[in-house]
Amino acid sequence: MPLDPSPTAVIVAERVSPGFATDLSTWVFVVEPDGTATQPAVVANVDNMFRGEQRTFAAQLTETDVAELLAAAEVGGFGRLAPNYSADNAERCVSDLSTTALSFRLRGELKRVQVYGAGFLAYEGSEEMKVFCDLWQRIERHLPYGGA
Repeated sequence: MPLDPSPTAVIVAERVSPGFATDLSTWVFVVEPDGTATQPAVVANVDNMFRGEQRTFAAQLTETDVAELLAAAEVGGFGRLAPNYSADNAERCVSDLSTTALSFRLRGELKRVQVYGAGFLAYEGSEEMKVFCDLWQRIERHLPYGGA
């Protein structure tokens, strides 16, 4: 799925890979400045026998919702995060976690951070991943399709 299907997108949340989950869907949630949001998805869950059906969902956030999400990213320090994080590294082997990504347009530039195992890293105490997970949870409230 495309990272930035629109040059004006201000928030993009991606479920790149679901990991070990009951819902194996992947999707991209794209929010425009006016709050219009689309979520193209490949839905693969028990309801459709994991067939991977292409669907598109829509939502409308208020301009206040958009402003609050962008402010939370700015205040939380999203702009200072590295582009990639992973729970799997030279010291440990971790498998079956989800890969997610968030992008926020801060100061005119769309900044993207992709993480394998964000919740695991936050649980271990990563301050960066606590910021990421907080923002992810804020965005989840607005998803027309949440998946697992």
